[in-house]
Amino acid sequence: MIALRINKYIRLAILLSLGICLQLLDNFFILPINSPAGKIGIANIITLYALYTLSTPEAIILAVLRPVLGGLLYGGLQMSLYGLAGSAFAIMLMILFKKINKFSIYGVSIIGSVANNIAQIAIACIMLKSFAPLYYMPILVIFGSIAGVFTAYMTGLFIKKGAKATL
Repeated sequence: MIALRINKYIRLAILLSLGICLQLLDNFFILPINSPAGKIGIANIITLYALYTLSTPEAIILAVLRPVLGGLLYGGLQMSLYGLAGSAFAIMLMILFKKINKFSIYGVSIIGSVANNIAQIAIACIMLKSFAPLYYMPILVIFGSIAGVFTAYMTGLFIKKGAKATL
């Protein structure tokens, strides 16, 4: 019993570390928009992977800890706030739409990606006391949808490979 719990914690720690590393890597990809929300979001592969392979509470833990710790390491408190808001809203909607069982991993991923952008734009509007960030929304929905497809594709590959690997 103890070995199973230790194994679970080790798996969560590895996924959290991998997610933080992917978050750093994400900073090297430049999108043609100047916005903190304008990243590919490759670290979200870990969140989607957790949602489909781990328990819901474990997926929530990763979805909350990864952007907070990664934001503190790479961008400071403000970046953590944006990341936490986006990730928390995204994981809530992804859990809901996954449970509806009418959406594929692609649909769930796109919903999560767009939800992440919506939450981050909402935080920007609050922090700036302006609705100006809303002008980014149409382009972020387009890029978010594309990123969601990419995230789902990569997650699908990892799930297939992960089924063959054991920890």
